[in-house]
Amino acid sequence: MNGHSPAEKDQKKVSIAILDSGINQTHIELQGKIIDSFNTVESENHEDFLNHGTAVAAIIAGENKEKGICGIFPTALIYDVRILDKNGNGNVDNLVEGLQWAIEQDVDIINISVGTSESNPKLEKAVNEANKKGIIIIASSGNKYGLSADYPAKYDSVISVGSIGEDLKKSVFGASGKVDFVAPGEDIKSIDNNGEYVLYSGTSFSTAFVTGVVANLLSQNSYPDNKTKFTQVYSDLKSMSVLPSQTENVSKFYGNGIVKFKK
Repeated sequence: MNGHSPAEKDQKKVSIAILDSGINQTHIELQGKIIDSFNTVESENHEDFLNHGTAVAAIIAGENKEKGICGIFPTALIYDVRILDKNGNGNVDNLVEGLQWAIEQDVDIINISVGTSESNPKLEKAVNEANKKGIIIIASSGNKYGLSADYPAKYDSVISVGSIGEDLKKSVFGASGKVDFVAPGEDIKSIDNNGEYVLYSGTSFSTAFVTGVVANLLSQNSYPDNKTKFTQVYSDLKSMSVLPSQTENVSKFYGNGIVKFKK
């Protein structure tokens, strides 16, 4: 007896592209996890000036080394795709270019913590291409304070994530409408671009949580490498989710419910 479950022993590698503001790759929690980087913001070098992508990466894959950011899926292979400038600005072309690069790298998951209120044909085409290849896109529904969710989260072939607080109630900044699942997104401990440990709130961080859970699913199960994969993963997530007890407008704000993490 070696004490390891077959799932642990046979875990498949899972690669995740994080389309964001860049990642501080030298932080102890993330060292050795970044497989490759791509920058769509040509006028700036590849650093996380915005203090956002690093926090998202640590929630997904932090290694619990110093003060302990225990990521949901620490063995993830991370592809760092910078689509936002130091002021947090990016356009649809940056997002599409980042998506296309991630698709070329044949990653398993694309985590997108940005959005736009309008659909875009180029964006939709890139999302559909990823879906056909069996790449799971997980996107923040946006900090919309009750307004309709953002694109690309709003597309059918994207998992749209909203946020809840410790009381399991929807976050005041959450979106409505096309929200597929919710996860913790208030006062989440992570790291900043200087390596400090701080608390973050927003649907970006609940999205990172769901990405970690999906990575865990992909590592332990076999799915087809085509658009059926999305349907099957979605169904498995649904079976791992719990709806809150209040019944009013539940699907509008909670979708299929609160994702529970099972190892």
